[in-house]
Amino acid sequence: MESVVYHGSNVQDLKELIPKQSTQLGKYVYATNYYIAAVFAARSINRGKKIMPKCRYIREKDIFQLIERVPNQFDDYKKPVSVYYLDSKPFKPLEEFGWEGKEVRAKGKQKVLKEDKIDNLYEYLKSQKEYIELVDFKDRFKYGIPENDVDLIKQFFDVSLMKLKGREKENILKVEKSIEQYKNIFPNHSLLVD
Repeated sequence: MESVVYHGSNVQDLKELIPKQSTQLGKYVYATNYYIAAVFAARSINRGKKIMPKCRYIREKDIFQLIERVPNQFDDYKKPVSVYYLDSKPFKPLEEFGWEGKEVRAKGKQKVLKEDKIDNLYEYLKSQKEYIELVDFKDRFKYGIPENDVDLIKQFFDVSLMKLKGREKENILKVEKSIEQYKNIFPNHSLLVD
């Protein structure tokens, strides 16, 4: 097969991918050079509705880590997803926002070359210990997550600033909507956000 990149989705049986707006400023098809990253990126089932697990890349181990931020968060992963193979030629690195060059994007619709269906995302991720580590909520403090979740405030504002960078009034309205979502998810942080 030609040189490919991977895109994870909770929608199966797609024949082409259409560009979507993302926090990375722009309407693109987003993908990655790393298969396992596409697999857990398919978790975006609930993105925007509630807080997502902490995701980070551990360079020394060449492994990804997902850390639960609320109890039983990985229950949302117990559903089918797909990984789509796409021609890598139209994709360019996302240097300013990507996972150290692991994320790429392309303009316009992208034809699907192949699809891998995964019946249960959570079980698949558990079976891939050499590529990804899943950290339960009760163990999150061992991995540097502050007990008061104050790191989420910085993360929230970093994403909000990405949305604003070089953008017009409509994006300011999106950030204001995001602030309201954040305050609903973390009411204890409302005064800090205001």
